[in-house]
Amino acid sequence: LAEAFDPEEFFTQLGKDLPCAVQLRAKQARGMPAVLGALKDACQARQIPFYVNDHRDWLMPGVDGIHLGQDDGDVGLLQGIQVGRSTHTLKQVRDAASDARVDCLGWGPIRSTSSKRHADEPVGLSSCRQAVANASGKPIIAIGGLGVDDFATLKHSGVWAAAVISAVWRAPEPVEALRTLIHRWRDA
Repeated sequence: LAEAFDPEEFFTQLGKDLPCAVQLRAKQARGMPAVLGALKDACQARQIPFYVNDHRDWLMPGVDGIHLGQDDGDVGLLQGIQVGRSTHTLKQVRDAASDARVDCLGWGPIRSTSSKRHADEPVGLSSCRQAVANASGKPIIAIGGLGVDDFATLKHSGVWAAAVISAVWRAPEPVEALRTLIHRWRDA
């Protein structure tokens, strides 16, 4: 997020065009980002589920869940919150789907992405149906290098949602970019 990002202003500009969830991904952060509290409050005021990525020490009242990578430890001690788990192979999908504490699965990267250092090899759009079929009914969230033109294919493959970073934050007008993505997902 840009240093000048104001979550309240951002969501006010979106109006009724709100995302299904928001995740704060700040892998390189040294300490709790200043924006965390404001983002949590803005999401909570709009009943948007708010997740943090990897950082268990960022869990606090008002944070609805955490998303963990394959190397981010056991989910067994996490109670009272939603837990997402990144998956990159169908075996990882099946393992996460069989874990009663995992509520949803990130699948990808679908394409190469500049938002993650040392990302796994892309799995491609066509792999989404297989991930959904192996997830035992748990929601799959497609991740990695996604844009507005992918949404119809993703939605028809059965994924629950698509996670986007660059498609919003590298756009000249992030609010309009997110609005376009939300409308395209709804219309797919």
